[in-house]
Amino acid sequence: MTDISKELDFEQFIKANPGVQKFLSESAKEIIQQLPAEDRPKKPYVEKSFEDFIIVCGLPIVDQQKFPTLQKFFCNKVLPKIGIDQMIRNDPMSSRCWGWDENKENTVGCVILDFKNAQFAEEAISGTPGDSSKPGIDGLVFDKKHTLKAFSYIQYNKIMDQADEFQAPKLLQKKELQEWQNSEEEIYAIQNGKKLYLHKLFHLSKNPSYVLPDNQPFITLNGVNKIEWSKNGTYLVEYMEEGFQLYGGKKMEKLNFYPHKNVKNIEFNSTETHILSYNGTVAENQDSENYIVWNVDQVQKVRTFKAAQDDEWGGMKFNHAGTLVGRIASHQLFVYKLPEMTLLPDPQTKERIPIVVKNIQAFDWIANSNSVCVASYPGRRDYNSEDIKKQPTKLAIIELPSRRELKWKSISWEISDVQFESEADGKYILAIMKKMNRNKLVSTLIHVVNLQNRNLLEITDLELQVGEHGALKSYNFEPNTGKLAVNLAQKQNFATNSKTTQFTINLYDIHYKGKTIVIDLIQQFTEQKIPETLWSQNGSFFALINKDKESSQQGILECGFVSKNKDKKFQAEVIRKYDNLSYMDYGEYDSTGRLIITGSSHASSINIFNALGESIYKDTYVKEDQIQFCAWRPRNKHLIKIEEKNKVLAEIKPNNANWKRWQEEDKKILNKKEYEEEQRKKKQEKEFLEYMAKKREQWDSTRKERIQLRGFDEENLQDTAEYTIILNEEIVETGIIDKK
Repeated sequence: MTDISKELDFEQFIKANPGVQKFLSESAKEIIQQLPAEDRPKKPYVEKSFEDFIIVCGLPIVDQQKFPTLQKFFCNKVLPKIGIDQMIRNDPMSSRCWGWDENKENTVGCVILDFKNAQFAEEAISGTPGDSSKPGIDGLVFDKKHTLKAFSYIQYNKIMDQADEFQAPKLLQKKELQEWQNSEEEIYAIQNGKKLYLHKLFHLSKNPSYVLPDNQPFITLNGVNKIEWSKNGTYLVEYMEEGFQLYGGKKMEKLNFYPHKNVKNIEFNSTETHILSYNGTVAENQDSENYIVWNVDQVQKVRTFKAAQDDEWGGMKFNHAGTLVGRIASHQLFVYKLPEMTLLPDPQTKERIPIVVKNIQAFDWIANSNSVCVASYPGRRDYNSEDIKKQPTKLAIIELPSRRELKWKSISWEISDVQFESEADGKYILAIMKKMNRNKLVSTLIHVVNLQNRNLLEITDLELQVGEHGALKSYNFEPNTGKLAVNLAQKQNFATNSKTTQFTINLYDIHYKGKTIVIDLIQQFTEQKIPETLWSQNGSFFALINKDKESSQQGILECGFVSKNKDKKFQAEVIRKYDNLSYMDYGEYDSTGRLIITGSSHASSINIFNALGESIYKDTYVKEDQIQFCAWRPRNKHLIKIEEKNKVLAEIKPNNANWKRWQEEDKKILNKKEYEEEQRKKKQEKEFLEYMAKKREQWDSTRKERIQLRGFDEENLQDTAEYTIILNEEIVETGIIDKK
């Protein structure tokens, strides 16, 4: 047989052509990114944890001579008695498992046991549930003077890591933490190396000012990892290797540190009283505390969870009101109630048990309710069961606490990457998913579920075929106004190193027409080089932006607005374009939707535009330290009931008493010079009328004198006066005047 292994060896060819290796590597990445998440290669899992080990303390302290007797009694009598001798992997008869003092003369009353798996180790500590013959080592009476205490190796390390002295949490009053919310100016933060610059900008001004007292331009960070704002902007979070640090208050001072090694993501609940932190799966961090729920003020762990190998950030999240926490794992949806973090009980059995949802892959909370939408299909969370994989694909809503399931769709085709979005008031939910056929993307499906009548769910759907529109690249849903932007990749050239992907951008308006929900296409932009769309909070403005570091077209920004035409239909128009914002990798609207900030880490520069795309401000920072963070400070989002919101909306109608006053206030701000001129004229008019009123009063006060003097009332048309008319005239000599 001919050996063709040499003909298949391309090592020498790759060495002679270094560009080929780079091309193959980038092409492989692009191909992998196009695959569904569940089909992408997974990182191999290597068990490095100490969850199989336990430490037993409280044993008698003996010398070398009595040690064999203690050893035999413990291994041959105690362990078999509680039924855990067959669970142990190591040999407890070995002296290496026992703790000795420095001189190796006496034991220290401890022994380390290595079990065959983590479950055996846990049962050895606390006992096997429902089996009284296996009570566990912890609390076991060894003799009259000794009671055993057992710890997992992780628990032991936590005890040893505790500080010797208690440190009280550093707390600021809520008034001081929230005082900045009263300002009309918008705050933005720039991280440049270890310096964090804080600026504030009024939307009609062009010159930002410093936020910190005494015009202090920045605070100094540890600069280890990354930073971000909390959900309502109350705190600034700095990620570090051993945990995360919170900053807050007027001076943006250091508050408290929360230890969580290699933390990657955190999320605040809506009231910012609790934090959920995540440091990856067990394959990335070999510990049992991958998820931690924290009490912010007490700086205490409320509850911890271990993440499975196929878990990822997003599998655990707070509800919109910040009172519940949901988590998916092993075909189950776990719902915990804050602040105790106890499981919600089943209303039928009164037991605190999770909700069974076969093949659950994704979930999300619905606004203004405690309902959850779930997606079940074979996917990323590999449950390793052919029976489970045959379960039908299902999208459903689960109401809490009743656990009533509202099935909105049983789907016969393959789907992947389901993502949910809730309308701000919870009137409808949006599900965006990929339709697959034998692991090949066919189309993008958009389902809008009307929740006004939950007894009969009405679904409005939209399907975008890959061949006609392209593959889904990104989307952006604005929950307050129902605006949806979908960016679809059309073409991609794999023969060149540079990405030349073109995109179709569809802007939609999701709204009620009577009692039915409709999805109207506002505008379609074709042959674009922009993979992302931003919406302002009021849905009136949008920005098409390319901040993809791997794109050759990075640095494009197009600003536009949405308006209604004569037929009262929405239309979109781009009014300003920028294609020279080189190396732009940050970009977002502020919380009011009036300002846009962009930043470049490579150029260490920022640009601020108004909603119409007009440039307001530019700045450049020290280039030795690249910009690592550029973002507006979020505003507090008030959670009010729909009835209260409708009452507020009723007050801003033109026929409302407050409307004119608000119009005047807006006019004063937007047209300062015109307003001042108008006020000057009004002042002159007022002074003139006051002068006329004063003179009129004087005129009226002299009425009697005028009548007596003139003999009639000149203001009374009925009052007549008599006149004597002399018809003849005669000269009479009186002699008064002397004659010459």
